[in-house]
Amino acid sequence: MKNLRFKRPDSRGVRPLLTMMMAIGLVLASVSFDAVADNDQTAVEAERKQQLAMVDWKLLFNRLFALEIYKQEVLPLDHLSEQEKAAAFDHLLKAHTAYTPLTFNQSLNKVLGATTSMEAYETRESVFRQPANRQHIAEFGLNDVIAEELQADPVIKDYLQTMLAHQDRPIADNDLFLASPEGRNMVDALTYQGQQQDAQGVIFVAVPGYVAHTIKDYIFEEFINEVNTYYGRCRNRPVLKEENIDIDFLDHVSFYGSDTQAYCPDENLVNHHQLARGDDQAFVDVFHPAGKEMGNTAGYNAETTRLMRQWLRTLPAKYQDKKIILLGYSKGAPIILDMIRQIKEDASEARRKGEDVDQQDLAIADRIMGFVTFAGVVQGTNVARSANESIEDALKGRTIDAYIDEARKQDGDTLIGYVAPFFSDLDFSFLSNKVMKKLFDLFDFDYEPVRKLLDRVIDGRELREIRDGFVDLSPVERTRWNLRHFNDEVFHQPVFVFNATAITDISVFSRPMGINSDGTKTPSVLHPKLRLNDEGEVEIDFRQFSLDSSFLYLSSIGGFKTAPGGLFDTQMEMANTKAFTLDHRPLSESLTEAEIDTLIATIESEPKLYQSLLSDLVLVDGSVDQQLFRSMPRRELLADGSTGNLDAIDLGEFRGHHWSLFVQAIKPPKDISDDYVYRQFPRQAYMRALFQVMGMYNLVQKQAIESARAQ
Repeated sequence: MKNLRFKRPDSRGVRPLLTMMMAIGLVLASVSFDAVADNDQTAVEAERKQQLAMVDWKLLFNRLFALEIYKQEVLPLDHLSEQEKAAAFDHLLKAHTAYTPLTFNQSLNKVLGATTSMEAYETRESVFRQPANRQHIAEFGLNDVIAEELQADPVIKDYLQTMLAHQDRPIADNDLFLASPEGRNMVDALTYQGQQQDAQGVIFVAVPGYVAHTIKDYIFEEFINEVNTYYGRCRNRPVLKEENIDIDFLDHVSFYGSDTQAYCPDENLVNHHQLARGDDQAFVDVFHPAGKEMGNTAGYNAETTRLMRQWLRTLPAKYQDKKIILLGYSKGAPIILDMIRQIKEDASEARRKGEDVDQQDLAIADRIMGFVTFAGVVQGTNVARSANESIEDALKGRTIDAYIDEARKQDGDTLIGYVAPFFSDLDFSFLSNKVMKKLFDLFDFDYEPVRKLLDRVIDGRELREIRDGFVDLSPVERTRWNLRHFNDEVFHQPVFVFNATAITDISVFSRPMGINSDGTKTPSVLHPKLRLNDEGEVEIDFRQFSLDSSFLYLSSIGGFKTAPGGLFDTQMEMANTKAFTLDHRPLSESLTEAEIDTLIATIESEPKLYQSLLSDLVLVDGSVDQQLFRSMPRRELLADGSTGNLDAIDLGEFRGHHWSLFVQAIKPPKDISDDYVYRQFPRQAYMRALFQVMGMYNLVQKQAIESARAQ
């Protein structure tokens, strides 16, 4: 990788089959700064916006992502010539990146300018798979990414020079990011290490998505394993009990606050942080709530947000004063946003009633530096809308309880067909298809565990509350949230909101191991393949057949038909993963007439509430100008100055799908096979790049504040 000079940037800137049926998961980040007097706030805000515009954040992230892929996947290949390494690097970038210098609005408009499906596909490929774009991120330079005056700042200069100094360091399999030169550099940037007056610890909380309480594995598993290893914890949170979809983990207070060696005796636990830095409190740690800690993640967000508040409040004492960055994957994105909104609303309600305000909860909100969304349901998803329609069609006016009582009378095979409509419009008809049943019978796939899981779900809360969850994820509900809560009234201090989005096509399903370093493609894993086991019996070869990919492919066909221009990640439309203030689309492009009418009625029922939040062109004397409301770019619907604290930044797109952050979301049951396809998306490289971008953001924030104070 060569460090080239470029021009200054333009400143404009299954578990068994049930989880297979349920696991649709869906990801935000902010930087805090010292409070300033009200009369200084405008100057600080203006300086911050100006400084942030001096960095091309999407290009910075993609350059770092490419660099980390190069260091991890290509540099260790000592047996290859430089020419072969270059070819391998390009193959990997082609497999996993989708950088374009266009904004998502420009990309969307270009693709939607097509007149046929084939033209739309070809246009999409030309936008997101240009060889010139890959070349643009393959060379790690910074001079076209960061303005010269920012690079001249001593602290920022030191941070960038450390990046450059280690751009050719191969990453070994046992490399611990937080112990590496790049990781220590990032930690110093996020914690202001060495500046005692500002030194801070930072905890990063990865919040998984839909039906996360039924899934045992971490999101970004390898990276979180690595952080646990660095701090002397078991690589994975120990599972104390597992039955069907019910999983009991070692509680988070014990796991993050005490010696866990007894739970993983085969691991030689060493607290690398303690050895290197002693009791220094300026650290960065990564947490992951799991299982029952999040409640029923198939239902309304409200329960999960309440439990998340309690989870953060009960972390071990040494984490109680640390800054917080929240990563919301899939449904995790609205969960973390709703949590902040809920804290502020509860405080306002307590004040109104003359009751004591929960200071612990307010402290959580005040400690939040920012949000990162990964495939996040930021503006809703058509999948949720269609899911509710499918459920209503199945119910035919009956209550869910009545429907379940009727389903209880069916035999196992028919029961699957009864339950299927409740799991969105994801095409679950294949589950009750007799040909598919015969195929699995032929491969000796045991349906008894499936029947037991169905019994558990029908007896539990998931099925009864699943419609509630889809309501929370619907486009109209998330748009309502953005109009009412994406503003400075809820976010009292500057926070950043980073959005990351996947772009999917068929090859991503069929080859979850991607493209090998030599350019060869792995075989398709969408259909079952057979092998002889040690006893000479024929069985499915799960090393070459992915339940995960097959489900995702079958369940996504309907979504691709409705996603504009096919810009879809199997569960989320590209544009709906972006922040409201970045989006030029009018509401009419993603909402139905009836849904817009619902929003108008909501606003006009409480006009004083929305008066300071919406543009005075839209809300006049308590009435909504319906034509403007439907046709204005949605970011212009919000009042000028109402989102000054929210720094929404699009990190762009990558080539993958909604479950790229999982090793495999749906694995064969252990009694069937211990082997399974391992998805090779570079999750560790992705997270290393993300953390380094957050470090840079934090330094720019600090520089902007100090510059404003000095004036």
